[in-house]
Amino acid sequence: MPAKMRLEFVAPVKDLRKAVKELLVNRDEFKGTDRATLTVRDGVLELASVGTEAAIEAVEGENGVARAPVNLLEKMIETAESYKRDRVRFTFASGVVQIERFKLRDRAISIPPKPEKPGAVPVNATPADILAVRAALDDDLKVKKQGLTTRVMTAIEKRDAAVTAAWEALKEFGVEKDEVYELVNGHVRAMARGVKKVLAAE
Repeated sequence: MPAKMRLEFVAPVKDLRKAVKELLVNRDEFKGTDRATLTVRDGVLELASVGTEAAIEAVEGENGVARAPVNLLEKMIETAESYKRDRVRFTFASGVVQIERFKLRDRAISIPPKPEKPGAVPVNATPADILAVRAALDDDLKVKKQGLTTRVMTAIEKRDAAVTAAWEALKEFGVEKDEVYELVNGHVRAMARGVKKVLAAE
C-alpha cells in the first residue's frame, strides 16, 4: 500500500491512553459522532477533535495524517493495552486501523490529503454557540470539514424544540411562533458577529 494512503507509527501506549482520555472529556452525546485528527509530525503525534487538542512525543513513524471517530480511539487503546507492551504499532488506512496484528474496521476512518483543523469551539459548546459558529462560517462545506455537521444538526433540533415549547407557553398571549424564532435567531446572529471577529483575528 502506498505510504501516502496510510498513517503508520509506533507510540507509547501509556501516553496515548492519557491523550485519548483528554479528548473524551466533556464529549458526552457527541462521543460517537465527533471525529479526531491524528497527525504525526517530526516524532510528535498530535490528536485533535472539536474543542480539544493533545500531543505525545517519542513517536516513531513518517509524517502523515488520519481521521477516525473519537470513540474508536477508546477501542484502539484497549486493544493496544492487551499486548502488554510499552510501545505498540498502529497503522491507519481507509476504513481500518491495525494495532499490531489486530484490525478494527470503521467506514469513518480516512486518510485526508492534509491535516484538517477541527472546529474551533469548546468541546461542551451550547447549541447557541454551535449555531453562531455555523452562521459565522456561512458555508456548509466548511462546517463539514471542521467536523461540526452532527453538532449543527443537533443544535437545530434543540433550537426548534425550545422554540416550540416557548411558543406553546406564550401563544395564548398572541405571540406568533415566527416571533419566537426571530428572537432566538437574532441572538444567534449577534453571537455570530463576535465569532467572525475572532476568526478574522486568527
